[in-house]
Amino acid sequence: MGFRRGFLSFFLSFLLILCLFVLGIITSISLTILNPQFVTSELDKLDIYSAVTDTFASQLQIEGAREVIDTIITDLKPWLKEQKNTVIYKGYSYLKGNQELNIVIHLEQLKLTLKENLSVYASTLLPPELAGVSEDFIEIYMKEAFNEIDTLIPERFEITEASLSSEITTVLHQAKQIVSYIKLAYVLSVVLSIIMILLIAIIHNWQTKPLARFIGTSFTTVGITTAIVVIIVRASNIIADLFAHYNEIIPTLQEKLTPLITEITTPLLIYSIAFLVTGIILVMLSFLVKSTEYKKVLM
Repeated sequence: MGFRRGFLSFFLSFLLILCLFVLGIITSISLTILNPQFVTSELDKLDIYSAVTDTFASQLQIEGAREVIDTIITDLKPWLKEQKNTVIYKGYSYLKGNQELNIVIHLEQLKLTLKENLSVYASTLLPPELAGVSEDFIEIYMKEAFNEIDTLIPERFEITEASLSSEITTVLHQAKQIVSYIKLAYVLSVVLSIIMILLIAIIHNWQTKPLARFIGTSFTTVGITTAIVVIIVRASNIIADLFAHYNEIIPTLQEKLTPLITEITTPLLIYSIAFLVTGIILVMLSFLVKSTEYKKVLM
């Protein structure tokens, strides 16, 4: 009877460790990668605006283009941040199954800012062959540019499943399915962890000593295992390699990935420390509790 109880306890403890480990990974992902607030905050830290400025400035072979683009991006930063937050929050709401994909980006502010800055820097942006022309000609040139802006840029840009290509829609559906699996795995991990703990308690007739020992050992193992995972992820270049092809867009991305990886793995590190400390306390408790009653159970 004692051998059977011990074997079942070890087996249930292994399942408990597995469930809690998966729960830790999913919890960390939910608090970071699947958290729109975290994503918007980290994107702000990456300073994408400077990367956009550099990209456009390098493509426009016009003297003074860098200054113009800097001014436009600076003026548009509040608007860009607002639209970025709208896209991310509504996008995540769609991926989590809370609403249909319907993202509307109003472009009036973009058009107005472009026109205002074109008026200010009109003489700077003129092609070399038009240098020294009259103010009237510049005014006509600007009107044509404004008409071009109104033609090219609509009043608003709407993103729905119908407006996207079949390839993008397929990717979005796959991402949505993955998110649903993560949500299901979270619930199952919590439920199964509770069931494992209850089964261990029932096997040992709710005796404090064996219950504290097996659960404490499981918690300690989970804490150590997740801490090792955090150390490996932070020390390796796994995530850096995944984003290597974005270096051309954001040249300083590799430098900023280290603090980003630290931010992403911080919840998992806290999770591991919490379970490690709790596990050690429970194991110590199992040694402090008198074993008289437990010996009777095993007999």
